[in-house]
Amino acid sequence: NAQKLVNKAAELAWPYGTASSKWDYKKGAPTSKCKTAMKKHGYTSKVKQSSCIYFMNTIVRETGINKSFCGGHGYKKPYPKTEAGFNTVLSGKAIPNGFLKAGDIVRYKKTSKDEHTLMYMGNGRICEARHYHRFGNIYKDEKRYNGSNVKKSTLQVLRAK
Repeated sequence: NAQKLVNKAAELAWPYGTASSKWDYKKGAPTSKCKTAMKKHGYTSKVKQSSCIYFMNTIVRETGINKSFCGGHGYKKPYPKTEAGFNTVLSGKAIPNGFLKAGDIVRYKKTSKDEHTLMYMGNGRICEARHYHRFGNIYKDEKRYNGSNVKKSTLQVLRAK
């Protein structure tokens, strides 16, 4: 299941080029494949909530691992200990070096209103939707999830079963 997640994330996040030729894209329209996948799960261009959550939900739902996955904290309170198809392998503390495996989903809060969800792709890369673009990019690992502005008590790592 972890490999399915990584494959689907790569497919939807790299509309131009490949992993070896281009780490990320910052310009141009997302592929019709990504738009189609998001529309299939009810997300439109008028969605105003956190884009990273919708993008991660689309990846997980497209793989079939969990057809009703909710990637963000804001959907359920208190934060869920598990999501169908996933185990929570770390919660409430900084992520140790070397802990993450390809396909792990990391979610956390930066402020009481601002939350983020991303996927660790392996080989020092993360997949995420940033800056309210709603479409994902794959970046060299910036360890955003352990930054000084991250509330460590809200960090969760979900690993596919």
